[in-house]
Amino acid sequence: MNKLLAGILMFSLASFGAVAQTPTKSVTEGVDYTLIEPAQPMEQDKIQVIELFWYKCPHCFQFEPHVQEWLKTKADDVEFIRLPAALNPAWALLGNAYLAAKVLGVEDKIHEPLFHAIHVERKRFPDKQSISDFFVDKAGVTAKAFSSAYDSFSVRLTMTRGADFARKWGVTGVPSIIINGKYQTTAGMTKSYDRMIETIDHLVDLERKALSTTAAAVADR
Repeated sequence: MNKLLAGILMFSLASFGAVAQTPTKSVTEGVDYTLIEPAQPMEQDKIQVIELFWYKCPHCFQFEPHVQEWLKTKADDVEFIRLPAALNPAWALLGNAYLAAKVLGVEDKIHEPLFHAIHVERKRFPDKQSISDFFVDKAGVTAKAFSSAYDSFSVRLTMTRGADFARKWGVTGVPSIIINGKYQTTAGMTKSYDRMIETIDHLVDLERKALSTTAAAVADR
């Protein structure tokens, strides 16, 4: 290899390394996320990351694999909560389905399969009976157990509270991520799901630092 070719190769490798190590564009308020004013925190011991979603939303379906990957590396001081959005009364039908799955302890057997059934198999789920049949088939629960959970007071209360929080947080579309009732980010803001995950991690870190500072100040009193 002559000196000229070797020099070109070394320059190319150095240039590639510089590109590969270029830091990610900084997460920016007003671009990647917005502040919720006034803040509407929920009582918690951990940093809460809340996803508002709807099963028939194609963007929620596309975002789900990114959520699943993120959950694998989620820190122990972070609590992830799925909250069915009730931005439209018609959304309550499938919102209740998710909450019923939580009550019955079969979320892992229902959540992703229900997304798949709607967006891949093109099933409609127009009523409670069709959802009941799905639970019986996929989760092995009885129709009676499903109906009891679906119509339970706790499910109705959670849907009502979820709708109330969504209004307070200023949520207008899904998927929407709320961090500790202080920050909101959406794919519409970040322009990609990967960037949305980066933004979530950034906001969690901001909140972690804020909580640490507060705890230190209290300890010094």
